[in-house]
Amino acid sequence: MKTNSEIYGMVVREFRKRAGLTQGQLAKLINVRQATVSRWERSEREVPLDLVGDITTACGFFYDDFLTRVDELSAASLNETPPPPTGQVTSEATLTAWTTRVIADGPDDPNLKLLLFVLQNYVDKTSWVVSGTIPQIALSASLPTGMVEDLWEELLGSPFIERVGSGEWVLRLVVPGEVEGE
Repeated sequence: MKTNSEIYGMVVREFRKRAGLTQGQLAKLINVRQATVSRWERSEREVPLDLVGDITTACGFFYDDFLTRVDELSAASLNETPPPPTGQVTSEATLTAWTTRVIADGPDDPNLKLLLFVLQNYVDKTSWVVSGTIPQIALSASLPTGMVEDLWEELLGSPFIERVGSGEWVLRLVVPGEVEGE
């Protein structure tokens, strides 16, 4: 079971990396030392609750996003999260199977298929959760944000991904029809 300090540090690191910021850049934005951010991320020092809003804003997220991610990691830490359903990508092997299925059976729309491939860049290989914002994904795909916004609902309806909780940008990759252990 992880402590609150560990979980908060993990979320700070995750959000900072998703925002493309170095520890020094985040530190400057929230008016603390780089060493302080480093200590938070290594769980050597507690993240002050009064700075969570500044941290999330600096990283381009909302305070609620931070709390949602803390809850997800806390639940996983307590083993309250059930094991992933059959077919979820939870290893390099299933990621390879997923990629093969997207190539073979993915959508006909080349932009939608491209978005599916770009999602691989946002996989946290610890939790196997994909998280990124529409503007981040659009930039990675070299597509206009408006186009990605137009395709987003169709992407979410794809059999290759599923939402985690109610998070709009927190997803899992799914290999349709695959059964674990096959």
